[in-house]
Amino acid sequence: VGAYCVAGSPRWLACPAGRFGSEVGLRDSQCSGPCPEGHWCMPKTVSNVSRVGRALAASGEEPRRAIPCGKGTFNPLRGASDAASCLHCPKGAFNPREGQSTCRSCPRGSRCSRLKGTIPT
Repeated sequence: VGAYCVAGSPRWLACPAGRFGSEVGLRDSQCSGPCPEGHWCMPKTVSNVSRVGRALAASGEEPRRAIPCGKGTFNPLRGASDAASCLHCPKGAFNPREGQSTCRSCPRGSRCSRLKGTIPT
């Protein structure tokens, strides 16, 4: 989980940053797919903790999950590989939750500052 092995190779390689591996037996660097919108993935990420992921956690090796972008930020793209992919909500928008692919427009009659893009005022 979080790794792949090319046919004929004795070594397992970590799924690259921006991708996740949620299954056993992956055969190429595409792994299980790109990191989801609103998140970013380090190498060896397991996006959703499956039974295998729980088994890894039980063995003492903590499976890496996709990391959500923080409140007040968003990431519209799949396959992000670092926190710099999480963008601040633009002026006039806010985001009160983590892991979002878009921001919400400020309600009419309120203001949303770029620095405090988590709640309208």
